[in-house]
Amino acid sequence: MNNNAEAAQEEEFSEWVVIQTSSTSSPVDASSPLSSPISQPSQGRDDDDEDSVVPVVEEEEEDESSSTVNQSFPWRVIETAKKRLKDSGIFERAPCNYVSSTRVFWSFTLICGFSLVSSLVYVKIVRWWRRLQEEKLRFLLLQLKEKDQLFTGLTNQISRFSLPVEPVRLLPPRRNYTSNGILRVSCNGGLNQMRAAICDMVTIARLLNLTLLVPELDKKSFWADPSDFEDVFDINHFIDSLRDEVQIIRKLPKRYSRYKLFQMPPVSWSNEKYYLHKLLPRFRKHKVIHFNRSDTRLANNGLSLHLQRLRCRVNFQGLRFSPRIEALGAKLVSILQKRGPFVALHLRYEMDMLAFSGCTHGCTEKEAEELKKMRYAYPWWKEKEIVSEERRVQGRCPLTPEEAVLVLKALGFQKDTQIYIAAGDIYGGERRLALLKESFPRIVKKEMLLDPKELQQFQNHSSQMAALDFIVSVASDTFIPNYYGNTAKVVEGHRIYHGFKKTILLNRKRLVELLDLHKNKTLSWDQFAVYVKEAHEGRRMGEPTHRKVISDKPKEEDYFYANPQEFTRVPTVNAHDHLCLLLNVTPRGVASPRVSRRIRLESSREPPLPDKSFFGDDSMATTFSFCSLDNRLRGDIVFTRKLAAYKTPKTTMADRKAARERSNVRERERERETDYLGSEW
Repeated sequence: MNNNAEAAQEEEFSEWVVIQTSSTSSPVDASSPLSSPISQPSQGRDDDDEDSVVPVVEEEEEDESSSTVNQSFPWRVIETAKKRLKDSGIFERAPCNYVSSTRVFWSFTLICGFSLVSSLVYVKIVRWWRRLQEEKLRFLLLQLKEKDQLFTGLTNQISRFSLPVEPVRLLPPRRNYTSNGILRVSCNGGLNQMRAAICDMVTIARLLNLTLLVPELDKKSFWADPSDFEDVFDINHFIDSLRDEVQIIRKLPKRYSRYKLFQMPPVSWSNEKYYLHKLLPRFRKHKVIHFNRSDTRLANNGLSLHLQRLRCRVNFQGLRFSPRIEALGAKLVSILQKRGPFVALHLRYEMDMLAFSGCTHGCTEKEAEELKKMRYAYPWWKEKEIVSEERRVQGRCPLTPEEAVLVLKALGFQKDTQIYIAAGDIYGGERRLALLKESFPRIVKKEMLLDPKELQQFQNHSSQMAALDFIVSVASDTFIPNYYGNTAKVVEGHRIYHGFKKTILLNRKRLVELLDLHKNKTLSWDQFAVYVKEAHEGRRMGEPTHRKVISDKPKEEDYFYANPQEFTRVPTVNAHDHLCLLLNVTPRGVASPRVSRRIRLESSREPPLPDKSFFGDDSMATTFSFCSLDNRLRGDIVFTRKLAAYKTPKTTMADRKAARERSNVRERERERETDYLGSEW
């Protein structure tokens, strides 16, 4: 029934279309497709849709044709046309296309956003994982560096001042602890006095579990150096290398600004009990404490081994000069080494030293008066009235340049010796250096070796200029200070750390007597030279010894940083054969097969300290201290040669020569036994 109705409607609609077409197309050219109000069927459609038509009307005839169609369309025709147009899908395409494009746009946006977020998260995770693995690897390398004997034996033979190689930064894991407060430090004195103070302050912060603020350098002393910590030292290395012991920050956090700053100078030469019982409660109360003086605030002896080793670690590894100072110092050392072996003479004959000590021997009356006025101008120099000659006889004055010439000649230094003057401006100028240059023409200073433009950046910065002299002094073949001050002590400790390099510590009290006798012609030159050499045998020529301890007189005992023997404890014996076994070397510095096996077995452990009964005769026992596990093989040939020749300071050269011959015979017999047993095996 429905099919018949639809067929009738189709037939009626077709007849109406034919009638309308014939009536409207007669006056117009039938060949023009645009003249017909009803267009031809689309060529792009399929064959089964050929009978479907779409009315297309020109713009100018749109109103007229639409009114005509609306007036002549029967209602059935209108309904049929609507249905046909609805079935054709013309009215559904536009909304469908709009919805699909919107969906594509938002889908693409969501996919891009998700991909971006995923990429950022992945990058963060990868970076975190890499940092974690790098920290583990660096910590592992630190352990391997301490235990691997072959690696340390190779690195110790290469001085770090020889080539300006960029070191690999090995960061230890950060130590997590609850801080009891913040320690602020203002250092006082020269470069090396401040260096020792910084080491002590780090140790105190570790003892009390404090957070250390980067120390402030002295800017109010005689030198008036405006340099900050980062101008002299590598601040990034200082913070990172010690982060497994102490937390070090650059600035005071804002939350601590509400606390009133409490200032105090700690008691000099104090031990652990003083800081734990006296100062720790103050830190818990005030939260922030400022130490306005920091020199010699920690005892030389009596501290726990861990704290003593930490002091050494800060001194030798944590405090490194800034890159520009290291680079220029390495260049200076390279220039000197190309010219041959050189002696670093620390000629501490400067205006501030003479005014402070009150030593005016060799100065004119005008110069002596000038030094006295300067001493009274600085209120923190306590001693004002000083008798120069009394202090000189006591050995508390630096040798004059003229006296240094006589001592160098008496010690056997030839005229062609290259001497580097590690000092500032010599008081008296070229007049006081004339005899020194005449006796040793190869005298040089940093101003003579470097371009003035290279030193221009260090002008008026005494600490940075002193750092260059420090680098050269540590790297020199022989170091001779004419005054045993802070610089001489710290340099001596570094030279011990780098393999017991030769350091001649002048016995000024004995030298003053000999110089006066030679000046009065009581002693001939040959006698003077013999007595000078005898006065500097043993430790004063760089021989290793124990640090002298005087509990009730800390100023008279050996300075900690001059002989830091606690970095590792190595057993010491008098028997040369057993000593060679402990040092893992033969008397000629070449490891035998038996010793090589002991090297592999004992490279990762520290040998126990021998009992006192092991030495037999205490007078024959000699103590040899090593500064770090890295130095276990450092300078082993030099050590062995010294040990083979050294028993006690009282032995003569003939006794030493006989001892060397006996030890060589015993070693050859042992090697023959070892070779025989090896062949039998």
